[in-house]
Amino acid sequence: MTLSKDEDLELLTARKMRELRRSISEKKKPKNTDRDLVVSKLVDRGVEVLVLAESRYRTETEEIVKKIAGMIRKRVLVGSISGGELLSVFRRLGMNINVKTTINIEDSGRFVSFAEKMKSVYD
Repeated sequence: MTLSKDEDLELLTARKMRELRRSISEKKKPKNTDRDLVVSKLVDRGVEVLVLAESRYRTETEEIVKKIAGMIRKRVLVGSISGGELLSVFRRLGMNINVKTTINIEDSGRFVSFAEKMKSVYD
């Protein structure tokens, strides 16, 4: 069975179109990475803690994120993970991550830092 040049061209075009559609549909599917899964479970300042850990301990953080994602998939970890809990995990593993923390106090309808409040009390 021989095909004419037009039929060959049509088959080739159809094959290319199928490949193009497949590649486009694969690009549209969101890649659910381990990090994306963990980030979806973080609350409070969790993302901030994760970013700080990644900036200081890149490879170690990737491994920890893989383990946490595995625990989420196996339903060992259910619910959300707070920034404090994540920070505690990193610190227990010996990763010294410093998170900038401020304490604000409401004073006459406005928030002032704890340092300012202490200054005004002792002045």
